[in-house]
Amino acid sequence: MRIYTVHRRDRGLFKGTEIAFVKEGFSWPALAFTFLWAFWHSHWMLGLVLLAVDLGLTALAGWLDRPEGTSLPFTLAWHLVVAISADELNRWSLRLRGYVANGVVAGENLAMAEWRYFEAHPEIPRQ
Repeated sequence: MRIYTVHRRDRGLFKGTEIAFVKEGFSWPALAFTFLWAFWHSHWMLGLVLLAVDLGLTALAGWLDRPEGTSLPFTLAWHLVVAISADELNRWSLRLRGYVANGVVAGENLAMAEWRYFEAHPEIPRQ
């Protein structure tokens, strides 16, 4: 079973409600692709910050006149930190866009978690 936090944003009387599910746990895509992972989830400012840190680590190794590949351990450590905290970064970005935490739901996959959530909240129209 996977655990998902549910975030909700009411867009007004005629625009409806937006729901976002964030999976808890380690993010393999965030480990491999850090800033691309952020762009994929439409976290544009976060993606730019992650890209700047990646480029900064590479530039720092070059500026310190270190041999080729010296920045690799630091970059890998940075990617590991991002992958461990990816779900929290995702929730933080959703809060900045006006989403409010609305609950926790478990499911074997995202579809099952969504089904359970909407079964428990029939007042929210399914999209």
